[in-house]
Amino acid sequence: LRKLPEGVEALSPAPHHDIYSIEDLAQRVRMLMEATGKPVLVKVAATHQVGYVAVGVARSNAMGVIIDGAGAGTGATPQIVRDHVGIPIDYAVPVADRLLRDNMVRDGFLVIGGGMISSGQDVFKLVLLGANMAMMSTAALIAMGCIMCHQCNRGVCPAALTSKITASKRIDVDVAVKRVASFLKAIERTLKLLTYVLGEDRLQKLVGRRELLEAYSIDEQVANVVGVEVAEYGSIAWYGDPPSNTPIVPEVYMKGKTPVVGMGGIVPGYTTPAERPLDLLRIEAAQVTRPPVDPYREEVSLRVRLHDGTVYESPIVAPCYDRALEDAAEALGYATECALLERPDAIAVPPGTRPPENHVFLIIVDEGLRGARGRPWLEEWIALLDEEYWRSGVRNEITLVAAGDLRSGADVYKLVALGADLVVVRRPFKYLSQRFRDKPYAEKFEAYLNTLIELAWELKLLMGAGGVTSIESLNGNRWLLRSIDGHVAHSLGVKVAGE
Repeated sequence: LRKLPEGVEALSPAPHHDIYSIEDLAQRVRMLMEATGKPVLVKVAATHQVGYVAVGVARSNAMGVIIDGAGAGTGATPQIVRDHVGIPIDYAVPVADRLLRDNMVRDGFLVIGGGMISSGQDVFKLVLLGANMAMMSTAALIAMGCIMCHQCNRGVCPAALTSKITASKRIDVDVAVKRVASFLKAIERTLKLLTYVLGEDRLQKLVGRRELLEAYSIDEQVANVVGVEVAEYGSIAWYGDPPSNTPIVPEVYMKGKTPVVGMGGIVPGYTTPAERPLDLLRIEAAQVTRPPVDPYREEVSLRVRLHDGTVYESPIVAPCYDRALEDAAEALGYATECALLERPDAIAVPPGTRPPENHVFLIIVDEGLRGARGRPWLEEWIALLDEEYWRSGVRNEITLVAAGDLRSGADVYKLVALGADLVVVRRPFKYLSQRFRDKPYAEKFEAYLNTLIELAWELKLLMGAGGVTSIESLNGNRWLLRSIDGHVAHSLGVKVAGE
């Protein structure tokens, strides 16, 4: 399927370069049906345009569509992709169900949803939202004994679920079967009880009955997308106090490798606390009409050209913490914050402050400047300035730099899509500058270099997942972002997940 030589790592997402349209997909479906004599289901990711993809699948003569929502489990994928790409299943299913009905292709077509479904209540709500069936892979594995150590790909599973065939520890299959059977029976009883309470004798009669649901702590925009009544308006966003200093794993600064993990992911602000509005943005995943790009084997360019013609090899900017860090950035062809601040045409302002007008310059919006507290978020101000400069016709004469307590390639991706040309990433380097404070220059240089390389790989992986091959096509492209919160969508100028 992936045409990989033996011994080469097979990491998600997989590009399907033989499917570029719904017609190509229909041809593949027909071929499989003829070869097997069996019905075909098409599995897709829950993306921004999942409803239109589902309609295309229905017209391809497939029996149904399986939609995998954000937070779903996987055998092995880069952690940055797992945790930031795609939208939650409860946004995707109602949109798909509604568009299938609008296009009169819903009858007889199965919609199966999955992703963080772990109880009978979850399944029942998903049915009311529009799914015929639900899949629960991670929950079933936990019933078998999985302890969620996220190391499925290493062949050393402590529960012996994904161990190598030659491993000495083996799972007790009989015990595992009994546990899963008990779990599924409990799910079945819950579904029967809830169906009875609503006065129906068959669960399938309740498919798409969204009027039977009421939502709490939800805003009007999200309610309109999901199609449910609101019992109590509020914000979906779940904010928590950020840690003072988040360490990065040794695999990053020692080897420059992006962590690869297995099992379920997270959705910041939805399953775990969000630190800032940036966390509530979900990144688009390309499929069918725009296949993803595999950055391990295909070209993804991070090169950035500023308003004055200056070229850097990446939008990632190294902060002014250490001479070794600046040297590492320069060795890779990246900008350094110190060099940007020394430019005669540069000006640094906190979010909420408008720079002087009628001047061609490089603007550094720095949330760390004194006076930034209580002002708009960095991401909000970058999005606003980008839009204002485009409207006034001077955007191509200005370079926007976002600087702050940023953490990963996902932050860089989102800020560039919101309009930033360069992004100063501080948190990992602040941690490293403290950890390697008394180390020799060579050790510090290597740690900084590896971390810069890993951040660039995170950015490339996210761009590849969305089918984006250059920073130029990412810059200011807010269509590639969706928010799980309506208030954040409004403040950043993006759409709500599912729209």
